[in-house]
Amino acid sequence: MRLRSVLAATVLLMAGCTSSGGTGASSAPPTSSASSKLAATVADTMRKGMATLSSAHLVIDAGGLGGKSVGDVKYSNGQATASRLTINAGGPATLVTIGDTTYGKLPPGRNTTGKPWVIVSADSNNEFVRALSSQVGLTKAATSLPAIADAVATASTITDKGTTAQGHSYALQLDPNKIADPNLGGALRDLGENPVPVTLLLDKSGRPTQIKILVNLGSSSFPILIDVSRFNAPVTITAPPADQVAK
Repeated sequence: MRLRSVLAATVLLMAGCTSSGGTGASSAPPTSSASSKLAATVADTMRKGMATLSSAHLVIDAGGLGGKSVGDVKYSNGQATASRLTINAGGPATLVTIGDTTYGKLPPGRNTTGKPWVIVSADSNNEFVRALSSQVGLTKAATSLPAIADAVATASTITDKGTTAQGHSYALQLDPNKIADPNLGGALRDLGENPVPVTLLLDKSGRPTQIKILVNLGSSSFPILIDVSRFNAPVTITAPPADQVAK
């Protein structure tokens, strides 16, 4: 649950995943014409703001659900070309994705290969790596920024909360079943909410600077905060040397 929650939060910011889950107990309210128009406008603003994005730095604070995760993503033409994320997976784990290949530096005691890195794959001999592989799609969620804007466009409700010191604020609710991207929809369903309450902050260029997701577990509510910064900063992400990677 801890790893799933943190990665699902990453998904919302970065977009898409290969996960599935329940549909939630409640259903989203009908979308009004005014909300539909505002959602479409905000989504278009985001698409334009992120069109020339080359990199972004992420800090995901899931508190008791999964601690803090940090990472950087490189983009080209709205798609990620590489990412490096340090996540909480029962200990710090680093995932580096270059194209379709993900390399993992596992928490202490989880890697018995004698090499610092492993290829994260579903057919690994390491049970922990196989479990981690089922979540890798969530980190690759960071690869499709347009999917975030597309998700915002489907918001069941959206309210313009005005400008704050951090950016322009919107409160919205997302119905996972209305999101065209099946991976992103599946990730949101994993949060167990329908609709999913989200607060979105955009900078003057229309880029997301913070996303707050409220997760309800029983009678308790837990906020997951995703802060985005260092847009277009120089970032170098490379694969580990081949001789340091166990197959």
